[in-house]
Amino acid sequence: MLELGANIRGGKTDFKVWAPWQGKLTLEIVDVGVFPLEREGDFFGASIPKNLEGACYYLLLENGERRGDPVSRYLPEGVFGPTQILDPFTFKWSDQGWENRPLVELVFYEVHIGAATREGTFEALMKRVPYFKDLGINCLELMPLGQFSGRWNWGYDGVAPYAVQNSYGDPESLKRLIDACHSHGIGCALDLVYNHVGPEGNFLADFGPYFTGRYQGEWGNMFNFDGAESHQVRDYLIQNALYWIEEFHIDALRLDAVHRIVDMSAIHFLEELTERVQHYCSQSKRLVHVLAENDLNDTRLIRKKEFCGFELSAVWNDDFHHALHVTATGEQQKYYLDFHGIKDLDKAMQKGYVYDGRYSSFRKKVQGNSTDQVTLNQFIVFSQNHDQVGNRPFGERLTDLLNMNQLKIVALLTLLSPSIPLLFMGEEYGEKHPFLYFIDFSDSKLMQKIYAARQKECENKEIPHLGEEAFLQSHLSWNISEELLGFYKELIAFRRAHLPFQGVKVFSSDSWIAWELKSVHDWWIGCFCNFGQKTELSLPFSHARGENLLFAVGHCDLKGKELTLNSQSGVIIV
Repeated sequence: MLELGANIRGGKTDFKVWAPWQGKLTLEIVDVGVFPLEREGDFFGASIPKNLEGACYYLLLENGERRGDPVSRYLPEGVFGPTQILDPFTFKWSDQGWENRPLVELVFYEVHIGAATREGTFEALMKRVPYFKDLGINCLELMPLGQFSGRWNWGYDGVAPYAVQNSYGDPESLKRLIDACHSHGIGCALDLVYNHVGPEGNFLADFGPYFTGRYQGEWGNMFNFDGAESHQVRDYLIQNALYWIEEFHIDALRLDAVHRIVDMSAIHFLEELTERVQHYCSQSKRLVHVLAENDLNDTRLIRKKEFCGFELSAVWNDDFHHALHVTATGEQQKYYLDFHGIKDLDKAMQKGYVYDGRYSSFRKKVQGNSTDQVTLNQFIVFSQNHDQVGNRPFGERLTDLLNMNQLKIVALLTLLSPSIPLLFMGEEYGEKHPFLYFIDFSDSKLMQKIYAARQKECENKEIPHLGEEAFLQSHLSWNISEELLGFYKELIAFRRAHLPFQGVKVFSSDSWIAWELKSVHDWWIGCFCNFGQKTELSLPFSHARGENLLFAVGHCDLKGKELTLNSQSGVIIV
């Protein structure tokens, strides 16, 4: 249970705030009264002999400014408004029989609450939960939910990490969504942002040394992980991670861009966070996965402690995406310059990272380290995600770049990978609406500055403006291609029926890639994707010797061991 913030205990409401930079703090409870907060060391506190659930309050600073609490469960009026007092333990969960699945069994589905439905709320997405169950995914990954300034945002500009974004709904509606997912056999992952805070509505620095002055970040103020009083800041964020797990029954944490977390401490913040989550799991008898996005290709994150690792569960693998994207589309601009099609896709399928201590021409430095001490099911792979779609100048999805056969081949490669697959909302049915970058700050100069920076990133192209129009254009249409959706459903069901895969062998040429997977049923599955012209060849597999063709894309013919595939085709052989 949280110690900081407002907490209802019995018939009283306790308040506790870490504020070493304030000589005096006063509690203003809206429509109730003003109360002094007593100082004890670097903390201020008070206990009101009344259950104040539903009441709103401000913290009054020495200079007379009014602020929400740094530990706000809810800011119903947004980042500039008061904190609402909630009792998190009055919600009646119905998921007592729920057990999270092992990582190897998961198929993730990344979703943005605001853009997934026209209403853009938790309640509206809850109506789609039966659809997700029918699709076959079993972990819904929610993009960040911490309160940001404005009505729409990707979520990575949050400034109140404990508060549920008010435009999506209140904390109880989020709990209803998670409870509904659990009742349908679907876990929930949450994207957390500890590398920076957003540029508007950020008031943590009024209270204490939450941010570092030693390092500069491109995206916003960086947390103080290794300076004076950093132990309090680290605990603030670790308690935040545990808060989502305990109060919201979150099953997996996805830590955003951890390469942007700068920490020179003897024990790195990520190592400490993972240890604390593991300790919570051992005490509560729960399974919670800790995932990370990391641009350095650093396997230290997922290595075991005996190999000097931090023991996170898994990392997102951009190398797989880039190799697959170049193979399927032929694009080679910007960071795609480092990738050369099937030979790199072959390596990603076998090793995880393509750049594993190898020189990168794009970065002009050696990138990554060895994957020898980790396993392929510690990598999360995808053909699309919010970054890889949304950071394109016009937010195009693969449906704008590929034909139906190519979309199916890409799905086959991702969903029958030996690694853990992730889908981006709408890809399974061929969503045609873009996913653009959108923000809604009240400061027009800040909006213009960010637009100019995005335009520079996009080589000064006339990109869409970042406000309401971009947000509305990014809403899912739910115009479903039944052909593509049916293909995804069958592939997901096939994958889940044969997990966990016991091994993989990969074979390739300049135009095709094939791989065989050992099923949990102790027999081998052969997969083949042809990106080039019509191909006739003998089966390259060492173990997969079946005669049945499944999930054929395009024309495929097998006579004995001789396989014929038309251009842009694929097949599974069992």
